[in-house]
Amino acid sequence: MSKTLKKINKQLAKISTRLRIRRWRGGIKKYKAHDEALFKPINPEIEKKHIKYWSKLYKNVNPSYLRMYSNFSDIHDYRYVPDDIFTAIIDRILNNVDYALFEINKNYYERYLDKSLFPKTFLRKDFGQFLDENYNFISKEEAENIFNNIKRDFICKATRGRKAKCGRSIKLFKYEDERKMNFNDLDNIYGDNYIIQEHVKQNAFFAQFNPSSFNNIRIVTYRSVKDNKIHVLKTVLKIGRIHQVADNSTLGGLCNNISPDGKLSDFSILNLKKYDKHPDSKIEFKNKIIPHFQKILDVSKKAAAKIICQRYIGFDVGLDANNEVKIIEINTVGTSGSYVQLQGGPLFGEFTDEVLNYCTKNLHKNEFSYLRM
Repeated sequence: MSKTLKKINKQLAKISTRLRIRRWRGGIKKYKAHDEALFKPINPEIEKKHIKYWSKLYKNVNPSYLRMYSNFSDIHDYRYVPDDIFTAIIDRILNNVDYALFEINKNYYERYLDKSLFPKTFLRKDFGQFLDENYNFISKEEAENIFNNIKRDFICKATRGRKAKCGRSIKLFKYEDERKMNFNDLDNIYGDNYIIQEHVKQNAFFAQFNPSSFNNIRIVTYRSVKDNKIHVLKTVLKIGRIHQVADNSTLGGLCNNISPDGKLSDFSILNLKKYDKHPDSKIEFKNKIIPHFQKILDVSKKAAAKIICQRYIGFDVGLDANNEVKIIEINTVGTSGSYVQLQGGPLFGEFTDEVLNYCTKNLHKNEFSYLRM
């Protein structure tokens, strides 16, 4: 790339970054609507240190996220990552955007990870083409035949694009209801990209909070820029609401911080409010310990080690009724670090300095290449 193109590329990167920062800062209004008191100033020395620290990546640091995390958790730490800087800059340097388009496609998980880690797949549709569970191309007639021979409850969900985000498209179809959707109707609703999988019966510990949703753990992993070792940064239990199939917070789900030994926090979070028991089932969170927690962490770390182009990954992982670990979703580029900082302190913890130094050195380099010449 010539010097002129490099200069243009750098300017485009700066403009794109500013636009992304502006977009995410608009989200602060949403949080303030729930509790404006959380945004009151904290210790001025901590705020000053926070602004100076993160200004290495972006000159105009907004302390609103620091205030919200500190006031909510009562953990005051200058290393909290502002969500706008994380999503606009850090996330796009730690993770490779180009490869993410492949790796976040829900139809492709079993291409690079062990099939036994996922719910059984019956049928796929990818970019308008039908495939069986083993990725063999099949006709629409063959796909309809597979669909008509599913004799159990199943889940259908979009695999890419806006429909695939935040659990919006996830639907449960119960076999015993005798109201299983006509294949052509389902195909028309979901379009060119979807997957049909078995409905996994979850472990009783997770089901106690809300049986209608497959409640799972968001496990945030980080592959160190120094030695490529995989570390677990945060773990959060996500719990759905009554009659909901998905546990996403956008659908009213709750989040509960998990300590390193697998113990739940005494309260869960919903819309920046604390609940000591599930609002529907009334099950308390205090003194609850995740079963087979280390096994869940080990599986997630091994999976993260195989995704070599992404350093920051959010796995949604649960346990089935046989205590087998099941990965429900893999999140790379575009994953917010916001709700995982509300209870457990700064996102990167002891690795914050190395992440900041790495991102500062790589700011506007290959990860921000907008002109492919």
